[in-house]
Amino acid sequence: MTKEFVRLWAEKAWELESWFAGTLSGGIDPVPHLLSCEVTGEDTAEISYDYPKTCGLSDVIYHVNDPHRVRKARFVFTEDGQILTDEKPFPGTDRLTDPWTADEANEFINEFRISLAGEHNH
Repeated sequence: MTKEFVRLWAEKAWELESWFAGTLSGGIDPVPHLLSCEVTGEDTAEISYDYPKTCGLSDVIYHVNDPHRVRKARFVFTEDGQILTDEKPFPGTDRLTDPWTADEANEFINEFRISLAGEHNH
């Protein structure tokens, strides 16, 4: 896999996981801010992010300990065509079966598999 492929799909997975979290919390969880995405190996990307202190255009404070602390999420692309995030398969069985997230999770997997097949054909 190319570095660009790993970076692109790590960002897509991270954005989708952020959407999952917001959907499953009813939209009350803060939306994480992507700070950077760095490819750290042939098959690994690390995303740095933080959380906002307040809610968008209002002054409502989120209940996040140390919101501006930089956090990291690690995405590993396996030889058998899976994405692992923090050593767990992405998007995960719970996301594939939950009625609020299943369509988006399955769409992501299908799009990823098609893109991965194209990546292997180059």
